[in-house]
Amino acid sequence: MKKVWVLLLLFLPWIGEAQRVVLEEDFEECTPPAFPQGWRVVNQNGDIDSFEVFENANYNHTPGGTKCARYKYNPHLSADDWFITSEIPLIPSYTYKLTFWYRARFALCPESFEVYLLEHQVPLGAFMLLRSYDGVTNEEYSKDSIIFIAPDFDSCYLGFRCMSDTNGRYLYLSLIHISEPTRPLYISYAV
Repeated sequence: MKKVWVLLLLFLPWIGEAQRVVLEEDFEECTPPAFPQGWRVVNQNGDIDSFEVFENANYNHTPGGTKCARYKYNPHLSADDWFITSEIPLIPSYTYKLTFWYRARFALCPESFEVYLLEHQVPLGAFMLLRSYDGVTNEEYSKDSIIFIAPDFDSCYLGFRCMSDTNGRYLYLSLIHISEPTRPLYISYAV
């Protein structure tokens, strides 16, 4: 008897494995301008402008929410600023999906940023660039998803780095989520 494997492409909640969420942040539990406990802001260029948690329903993407991460107006120097999560429990060589929402304040003042996985909670040492965004002009939130394989770091952190030009206005980020994609269920049956 020959076995045949069928891949079910249906990801029904009651069939197969559920997603394992490893990070989910909408900033609603934060007290602005502070980030969640254990997260870190790095002002790499040493100016007075950096990331903060900002409260204003007009710049939030969470339904019914009022808060988001924001890089402030930078009139003095080009941006080189980060916010970095607390350690996230990624298993090396496992596949994960990162989703988040982002926008600029004004289309005439484009923003630029990068998303990294870091081995340390500072932008030094081992890192993996996930994606670079140059010239962000959307004034409404856009969603992006990045599928990645976790590196073999001793520890792992997610970092967002703003690198906008001088006089860039504001960059907003909201609803950051990392999970293992749902795995399809394989069923064996005899033919």
